[in-house]
Amino acid sequence: MTHAILCASQPMYDSGLNLVAHELLFRDDESDKAHILDADLATSHVLLDAFTSIQSATSAREHPVFVNVTRNLILCAEVSGSIGSRLVFEYSAKHGLDAKLVAAIIDLSKKGFKFAICNVTDWHEYEDLLTEISYVKVNALQHNSPLFSRNAALIKRHKAKLIAEKVEDAQTFEVCNNVGC
Repeated sequence: MTHAILCASQPMYDSGLNLVAHELLFRDDESDKAHILDADLATSHVLLDAFTSIQSATSAREHPVFVNVTRNLILCAEVSGSIGSRLVFEYSAKHGLDAKLVAAIIDLSKKGFKFAICNVTDWHEYEDLLTEISYVKVNALQHNSPLFSRNAALIKRHKAKLIAEKVEDAQTFEVCNNVGC
């Protein structure tokens, strides 16, 4: 049995509140949360939508587009180089980040693909990855953690751009802005 996977574009803003990117999200058609059994299939739907309906929006053509990807899609990497220079593959480290996956991300980055990694507790363990990826997303709700500022300082010494997610109030916005998000 198949069911619809709904795709949406969530805007991403810089510290000056300028639109700088979009994150493509997916949900099943039964709720407002992602309860997807086959993440590879859902990502395929998001990618297809990204380069058909959502990509046709003017702002989506001018800014990077972030798409959540699975470990399997990164390791299989049968992705065409023509997929677009604005596409950013976003991977959550909460699904595991081992040497094999890090090597695959670095290899694809060297081939021109862009990556954003999120949910890494301590970036000091993955500093070699920071030299190759384009973006690091940090959870702004953890801004009181001692690792938050320490990770931000480490990330800023590398090419990866620091992005704060889950910024929900002015105080958190200011803290994130002060560490370079």
